[in-house]
Amino acid sequence: MSFSRGKSTNNQGRAIQLPPTVPIQHLLTSPSFPITFLENRGDLRIAQRQIKPLAGSNPKAGSKADVEAATLAPANLTHNSKYNFTEYVAVKKVRFDDNSNDNRVLAAFVHEIELVDGLCHDNIVKIIGFVEDIKNGIAWMVFSWEQNGNLREFVRSASWELPERVSLGISYLHGRNPPVCHGDLKSLNILVNSDSQALITDFGSARAIIRKIRLAR
Repeated sequence: MSFSRGKSTNNQGRAIQLPPTVPIQHLLTSPSFPITFLENRGDLRIAQRQIKPLAGSNPKAGSKADVEAATLAPANLTHNSKYNFTEYVAVKKVRFDDNSNDNRVLAAFVHEIELVDGLCHDNIVKIIGFVEDIKNGIAWMVFSWEQNGNLREFVRSASWELPERVSLGISYLHGRNPPVCHGDLKSLNILVNSDSQALITDFGSARAIIRKIRLAR
């Protein structure tokens, strides 16, 4: 769910009315808003203990975050192994340093979660949830794992087929109301799943394009 769908639910299952999709400029000028958003999204919140990095997996550094492979354990483990399914995920860990503005980092974090959670298309990466503990410098986004890596890695592999229809994902983004501009589309931000299907990822630079209409005088 997302703001654009009008409501969400809290941990008790009660409906929470949410405002329309909020531009990042508003998030930056309203420090309390990102906190409120995260508190109201219990449906997406994941406990840090559920995430276990894969042994021998090296994180991939981006400009503002590191991405690493991990496993996601169920929220509530049971004695019946049938229900203790562990899935592979990609964890995007936002970097904090001494020069970071926590409010700005948190606003960008919430903006990406809210935007990606509102997208639904076969050629767009799926967000599973987030881990957040800002006081300890933790702001992670958890995405579905695509075993073929990004497009650059896929093309360099020994045997490959052209990923299916990246343009469909782009057309979906541009055809939304308002249209979404990815802002950083490149081979590193296109994943390839086991069916050789391309998935657009990394929406940290994405923005909804609000068109201003001029009225004739």
